[in-house]
Amino acid sequence: MRNIKLVIPGELMTLNQYVNKQRTNRFVANGAKQKFTNIVRNEVLRNKKENPKFKIPFPSKIKIIWYRKNKRSDPDNIAFAKKFILDGIMKAGELDNDNWTNVLGFEDHFRIDKDNPRTEVEFIEPEKEGS
Repeated sequence: MRNIKLVIPGELMTLNQYVNKQRTNRFVANGAKQKFTNIVRNEVLRNKKENPKFKIPFPSKIKIIWYRKNKRSDPDNIAFAKKFILDGIMKAGELDNDNWTNVLGFEDHFRIDKDNPRTEVEFIEPEKEGS
């Protein structure tokens, strides 16, 4: 069994922020989606460049620890950013499809770190049968 951790610096956009942009202009909302998707993509590519053995195992269970500056957003609004995470991983070429075959489930945890907000994503490869 192999686990890989990806740390995404800063806070990703919440569902409420996305909906507000969507109400303003769908092109603005799409631009914001692309921005946060690319933040994740770039972080994956940076990890691959620094460590050529960096490979996210799929299928896997995905554990996410959301470190936020404060508690102003509800957990369900924060966890919406899974969309950016999975799309960014696909854009980086580490995942061909974020379907049920590759994504076995999610585990979310929410923490406060006002000095270092970030998202820690751990990919937990399932144990092989007979191991």
